[in-house]
Amino acid sequence: MKISSKFRTIRTGLYISGLLLSTTSQAGLVDIFSFSSFFSPNGTDVYVDTPLDNYGIGYSDVPYQFVTSFTSSLDSYNYGTLRWDIKNKSGNTFTDIHIIGVLDAVIDFYGDDDYAYNAGNSADSWEINDSYDLAGNFYYYGLTLNNSVTQAFFSHGLALGFNIGEFSHGSVLSFTYTLKDYGPGLHLTDNYYTDLYFDGTYQVPEPGSLLLFTTILFGAGVSLRRRLKINS
Repeated sequence: MKISSKFRTIRTGLYISGLLLSTTSQAGLVDIFSFSSFFSPNGTDVYVDTPLDNYGIGYSDVPYQFVTSFTSSLDSYNYGTLRWDIKNKSGNTFTDIHIIGVLDAVIDFYGDDDYAYNAGNSADSWEINDSYDLAGNFYYYGLTLNNSVTQAFFSHGLALGFNIGEFSHGSVLSFTYTLKDYGPGLHLTDNYYTDLYFDGTYQVPEPGSLLLFTTILFGAGVSLRRRLKINS
């Protein structure tokens, strides 16, 4: 598999929210080191977009034909939602799309007594492992997850995978990830019973949806006018 080495940062969302999170992520019981989305539009090339890290820098090598946006809506305890969108502006339709969202997190920063397991989730596949090992596996084996748990020495990478059948030009893939203190989700906890459940879903709003809706309303209006005319 191939991961592009070309550096390119594209940010159209509320990236400042990620910066705020990075400066406050160690204030709560759940500490977040990074959030990354790994993206493969064709089953061969693999790109990564990291809009959130604890350095407040971020990184993306996603090609310019795709535009990403990111919004963080987490509270001071790092519970809430993360939203990551990607828009296809390539002029092409892709039919073998794989996207994996990875949250790199610990409990109380040190993570020496953390352990994790799957408590049910909404993704097509999942894996819990050291986040660096996950990224290495993506490089060598592609964007695949094996639905297994490998306890990490320090921080855990909680990975959720999604397989999308079609990604047409102009459409947007929208992913919403939830971080809660109750399940379901990939569960990170410690001996003091601090809990983080990581889950995610996605939507595919097609660019023609609004046009279709407008067409339906127009047709209904024409039909109503005809009925009124006949009755009069």
